[in-house]
Amino acid sequence: MTILESNIHSAFMLRCHLVLAAKHRKKAIGNQVSASLKSIFERFAPHYTNDLHELGFESVHINTLFGARPKTETSKLGGAPPDLVRQHIESQGERQ
Repeated sequence: MTILESNIHSAFMLRCHLVLAAKHRKKAIGNQVSASLKSIFERFAPHYTNDLHELGFESVHINTLFGARPKTETSKLGGAPPDLVRQHIESQGERQ
């Protein structure tokens, strides 16, 4: 069963997959570098994300999968102010 996180008026599960590639696909990420990067990610992740689900290293890129909390109110996603949306909905009811 999937457990959703929640705000006051919404439930969500936001997962972000971030891939960081080395310049010109050089094999720059070895064992020593990956250990150092892992400690940095684990130290900073609680400040910026809910949780760090996966962290993987290959010689030419880093894969991260982390959870995040949406910062935008769902009413603002459509681009219209909530008052205008409310007026539109109310006028639709008056027409019937």
